[in-house]
Amino acid sequence: MKSKETIDLENKLFRYLQKIGNYCVFECQLGNYLTKKAGIVDCICINTNSIVYCYELKISKSDFHSKNGHNFYGNFNYYVMPVELFEKIKDEIPKDIGVLVPYKNSLKSVKKAKKKKLELSITDIKDYMFRSLYREYQKFFRIRIDK
Repeated sequence: MKSKETIDLENKLFRYLQKIGNYCVFECQLGNYLTKKAGIVDCICINTNSIVYCYELKISKSDFHSKNGHNFYGNFNYYVMPVELFEKIKDEIPKDIGVLVPYKNSLKSVKKAKKKKLELSITDIKDYMFRSLYREYQKFFRIRIDK
């Protein structure tokens, strides 16, 4: 079950990404049991130029320090977190990872990400995004059938 803080950050991230016109998938699994690279990215986006952005949401210091949820496979990678958390852990954030914090009903950048080369092919990333979208479609379809 997601916390209220996580849901709030997800909603703000969705609004932020809608404004800049990226195609996004939340909770996207990159890889599978056959691949060495496998992890669930909180949000992954591709823009019209096939530039990939990954976003990991962190709501607490313990969440940030957990081994899970640091899945960065994009050209640009960001943490999304409350400003209070950013102030506490800003020196621990890798140089190439950016940070977005809540601002009104959206987000703002307090640290820019540095571009890096993709570890996975753009075709594989799109396939993983498609698979994750299909999972969400199945959930929606089951809900509609059950009503």
